[in-house]
Amino acid sequence: PHLEYYQEILKKLNILDPKEVMMVGNDVDEDMVSSKLGFETYLVTDCMLSRYGLEKNVENKGTSSDFLVYIKENLPWNSLSTKLKVRLVL
Repeated sequence: PHLEYYQEILKKLNILDPKEVMMVGNDVDEDMVSSKLGFETYLVTDCMLSRYGLEKNVENKGTSSDFLVYIKENLPWNSLSTKLKVRLVL
């Protein structure tokens, strides 16, 4: 896991506060390391990868269906005063 990768993404997207970002992934070791920079994380347990068994340190986790429920319940979709930007980094 390379934190520099996530730092580069923040820089390219001009995001100054990592707390504005949620990393959603299925790899405990490669994706969830982003939490060390302050990213909120969500581990998708469908086809989960975990080489070192560090799943217990994950902030949020569930199936892909659980994630859809999570974002519907936790993101301010109906708030007119909040601008929500969704960015996909491939």
